[in-house]
Amino acid sequence: TTEIYTLSLHDALPISLDIHFSTVSTLHLCCIAIDRYYAIVRPLKYSTNMTVRVAAAMIGIAWTTPTLISFLPIFLGWYTTEDHLKWRKEHPDICLLKANVPYALLSSTLTFWLPVSVMLIMYRRVYKEAQRQKVRSENVLPRFTLMHNIIHKILRYVFLKYTEFNHSFYYNTNITIYMNSMDMKCQLPCIACS
Repeated sequence: TTEIYTLSLHDALPISLDIHFSTVSTLHLCCIAIDRYYAIVRPLKYSTNMTVRVAAAMIGIAWTTPTLISFLPIFLGWYTTEDHLKWRKEHPDICLLKANVPYALLSSTLTFWLPVSVMLIMYRRVYKEAQRQKVRSENVLPRFTLMHNIIHKILRYVFLKYTEFNHSFYYNTNITIYMNSMDMKCQLPCIACS
């Protein structure tokens, strides 16, 4: 018969809580990365995809999934070898976590490598979108400024040519002018006059 040696509650609980909370922290960072991805890369779909229900599900998964990696394997003794469990039985005063290879690989993959990979992918896409928006805004701003300047020069020319006006009023911050024979109001800010 095979005898199963498990850690005492005094030893297993701190180890399980440490693994659990570390994993929860990593998964929370992963959830934040996914939220930022939808907010920046897919802003039109953000309100439909990131609802309160989805956020609650993400947080719920971030808190319950680590239980499968921390509490179950440690309390049931799956995390280590049979020799180490026997050693633990003989040395109950020494608290030592010695993980076997399958648990170490599975635990590190699910608690660190997988969430970090998801975060890197999400933040890479967010960075690429930010770069794309930066280039787009740099291309749009000069055209907007050029068009803005042309319109103001035309309005200034029309205004000065066809109206008699005291130029000292022209440089006030916001002057309402009635153009000759037109019922149209025109607002000329001071910046456009210089």
